[in-house]
Amino acid sequence: MHKYPITGIAVRNGLGVDVRAVGLALHQNVHGLKRPSVNLPFDTWVGELDPCDLLPPCLRAYDSQLTRLAASVFDDIAASVHGAIKKYGADRVGIVLGTSTAGMPQSEEAYAHVCKYGDLLQDFSVWTHHAYHGLIDVIAAISGARGPAYVVSTACTSSAKVFGSAERMMKSGSVDAVLVGGADVLCRMTMLGFHSLGILSETRCRPFCAERDGINIGEGAAFLLLECEGEGRAYYASIGETSDAYHMSSPHPEGRGAIAALHMALDRAGIAAEDVDCISAHGTGTPLNDQSEAIAIRNIWPKNIPVVATKALTGHLLGAAAANEAVLAILGMEQSVFPGMACADVVLDPALGLDVVRHTISKNHCNVVSNSFAFGGSNAVIVLTL
Repeated sequence: MHKYPITGIAVRNGLGVDVRAVGLALHQNVHGLKRPSVNLPFDTWVGELDPCDLLPPCLRAYDSQLTRLAASVFDDIAASVHGAIKKYGADRVGIVLGTSTAGMPQSEEAYAHVCKYGDLLQDFSVWTHHAYHGLIDVIAAISGARGPAYVVSTACTSSAKVFGSAERMMKSGSVDAVLVGGADVLCRMTMLGFHSLGILSETRCRPFCAERDGINIGEGAAFLLLECEGEGRAYYASIGETSDAYHMSSPHPEGRGAIAALHMALDRAGIAAEDVDCISAHGTGTPLNDQSEAIAIRNIWPKNIPVVATKALTGHLLGAAAANEAVLAILGMEQSVFPGMACADVVLDPALGLDVVRHTISKNHCNVVSNSFAFGGSNAVIVLTL
């Protein structure tokens, strides 16, 4: 199996504003969760970010919380992307990004204005402020990449499935490099929606914990540049993609789709299960999701394998979660650390039978499997190596 070098990474989440800050936070075993600034009729914790700068005047028609965040994070990978454009040509560099809620906060603001004043905000446009393609338009404009570009939106697997899209684009000969990643921002619809499902925790989320009771929502963005050949700081080896079609929001109780995706990812990567050093779990902290994922992991690794659950640190970034966790996995491999959950009093659920890393530990590792399991039974597992 051909491995694709990852020649650039960028990230911003509740742990920090850039790769350096996030890497330091992983070492220090701290979390980036806090109480939300928006008024809600319930308690919860979120991975909330400080506001980003407005877009430049030439892109002001696309200005939204989502595009501001994406543009600010792109700055940290711009040099790598511009290097790829110089190397291959602008038409040979593609863009595939994931998001879930897109520009929903701007739509919520526009709706609130209608309710209060009877008309839309004067400068609001659903096509540039809310629509998925606004994210691509902005990143394409500021990057200069002119290859195929599109958005994937498959809930919480969105920014995992972009890796498969990039691989297929490069295999087809359409491009030589692809900027992949994802971005999502907090909005009331998401928090109210998860609360209505009864899976939004009022406390800090505790994946695989005996007392787990739900997720925390986070916001952030992460980008990775994949190239067709050469040396990288890490490598994308493969993806496994399946669909349960079991339930609109609940995972298959026997983890069938997850197990199939794990097998597919390992087979395509040409890596034996015993050669995997760490699992970067989807680990949402909900009773059913953690149970289903634990069944899937134990099916392939009946003996203990270190399981990392970073949503306890950043919250669940929804459409950006997988790309965010891919960057965290790469930082972990580079720095030889398994990130803990920054929960001093966490008690793991013995019924799950997993060796979940509770406190950050130093250990060399070079093969990581990263899980993403979304609503609707969408499963995506990627394999990353050094």
